[in-house]
Amino acid sequence: MKSKKSVCYSVADNSVIAQLNSGDGQTFTFGDMEKIKEVKSEQIVSIAYDVAFKDIKSGNSLVFFLIDSSGMQNIRQSFWDKIPLITAIVLIASIIAAYLCYRILIKPIIYLSKVSKRLAKLDFTWRCNTRRKDELGVLAVSLESMSRNLQRTLDELKMKSEELEKDIVIIKNMERQRKSFFAAVSHELKTPITIMKAQSENMLYRIGDYANRDKYLQENLLVLDEMEKLVKEIILIAKVDASDIDQPFEQINLEQILVPCVKKILPVANEKKIEIQNNVEDIQICVNKRLFEKALSNVILNAVQYSPAGEKVIIKLEKNVYK
Repeated sequence: MKSKKSVCYSVADNSVIAQLNSGDGQTFTFGDMEKIKEVKSEQIVSIAYDVAFKDIKSGNSLVFFLIDSSGMQNIRQSFWDKIPLITAIVLIASIIAAYLCYRILIKPIIYLSKVSKRLAKLDFTWRCNTRRKDELGVLAVSLESMSRNLQRTLDELKMKSEELEKDIVIIKNMERQRKSFFAAVSHELKTPITIMKAQSENMLYRIGDYANRDKYLQENLLVLDEMEKLVKEIILIAKVDASDIDQPFEQINLEQILVPCVKKILPVANEKKIEIQNNVEDIQICVNKRLFEKALSNVILNAVQYSPAGEKVIIKLEKNVYK
């Protein structure tokens, strides 16, 4: 006897799974039913139809479960179709992010690196034009502040160096003048000492006119007076150089110093028939009278001594010569 039963089937990954339920509660499964449990319900297509079985008791049935895998394939195909668009979007986003990163972070760092190299070469012409308030902006402002401080310090050092060079030149000139002075003083002292030694020996042995000791003792006394004056001048100059004495300045008329100096030198000038002309105006000066008088006397005496006979020594004063 034939009976018609409902049959259901399903397909999962190209595998057909069927199930037959008998009327007495027994179940016969063909295939792996676990695959149905792993698949979502919306992907399962159940198809049932009557199948005629011969000599099967009433109540028996064959069920097939069909799993529709086309949904996953559609999703997979849709994903592969969108890969070019997704790639383009990611590429554009990466380019924009890289540009922003370069503009905001890398470019300022490269610029500050170049500025640091310029500062290392003592180039302080750079100025900070950034308005950033982040760490890079603070670093740029700090570099500019350091640049200005270094520039100011170097300018001060340069000025001090120039002043030091001038002081060194002055000290060298003073040292050279001091050596020349002591050489001249040694010569000035050597001559009278030699004369006095010779006269003393002649008087000791009563040679010739030197038997008249009173005459030559008087001459020796005059020479000693000149030597004493010279020694006092040396001591005075040494004290002035060492700043051990007070050097008061006073307001005096230049004529009051110049006229006595010229009178003292006139005998030497008359011997060489040298005329001394005083063309200095009547003006007031603030000087140390004693030291200025000695300096002025030395200048006029040197002019007379080193000028040819019969010449003129002209003394004049010009304003603003050593501006």
